[in-house]
Amino acid sequence: MTRTQFPNKVPQPMPGNVKSALAKRDLMDAYLDRPTYQKDEYLKWIATAAGPAAKQQRIDQMVEEIAKGGVFKGEPWTPPEKPATKPAAKPATSAAAKPAAKPAAKPATK
Repeated sequence: MTRTQFPNKVPQPMPGNVKSALAKRDLMDAYLDRPTYQKDEYLKWIATAAGPAAKQQRIDQMVEEIAKGGVFKGEPWTPPEKPATKPAAKPATSAAAKPAAKPAAKPATK
C-alpha cells in the first residue's frame, strides 16, 4: 500500500477555536491575506496535533506568526509584492470626434 504525497486537496474548514483566537487579536484579515497553501497548511498542522494542549500551542504559534508577519511555521517568509496599480487609461475618443485640422499648405512661389 502506498501513500499519496498530498492526500487531501480539499481546503480545511476553520475550527471555532482558531476563529476565536484570530478574532480575539483582530487578525482575521491578516490570516485571510495569507496564500491559500499557508491557510490550509496551518489548519492541517493544528488538526494533526496530538491532544488539546498541543493544538492550543500550535494555535498560539500561528496567531503570533500572523501578528508578527514575515514568518510561516517558524521559517522566514516574504509575502509577495502586490502588483502596482496602473494609472487610469485615457478615455477613448468617439468616432464622432473630428481629427485636428491640418495646417493649410503654403502657396507655391515662382
